[in-house]
Amino acid sequence: MDRGEPRDERLVVTVGSLIPRKQFDLAIREVARVPGLKLEIYGEGPEKEKLKDLIRQLGVSDRISLQGQVTRQQLVDRFNKAVLLIMLSYGEGFGLVLKEAQACGCKTLAFKGDGMEDTGLDFALGRDENVAERIKQAVMTINGLQG
Repeated sequence: MDRGEPRDERLVVTVGSLIPRKQFDLAIREVARVPGLKLEIYGEGPEKEKLKDLIRQLGVSDRISLQGQVTRQQLVDRFNKAVLLIMLSYGEGFGLVLKEAQACGCKTLAFKGDGMEDTGLDFALGRDENVAERIKQAVMTINGLQG
């Protein structure tokens, strides 16, 4: 599924139901701390308005957006454009979306445990780590830049 197309070196994506255990609020806060990065969140759910409010409060609506539910093909297109998929959820099983992103050549970052490492994560994140710094390091590594 990797088309070998040029990637947006600043684009990070995340996917899932907009529910508390997916921790999209954490993703928003942490990506907001990394200047220049863009985050697209794909999914629908009861946390949508809360997440919209958080994006507005942080003043990052020019870089972080809720994209809603999209078709499988549209998601594949975004996986082919993004440099990194992040999943900051807890209580997950295998994390199929991680494998789907990897099939498109998109690198993945997620917390260790809950079966996520079984996907062959490109960047495994400890729960006590500085998430924003690890996201920044991952993007820089992918883009071949020095920190």
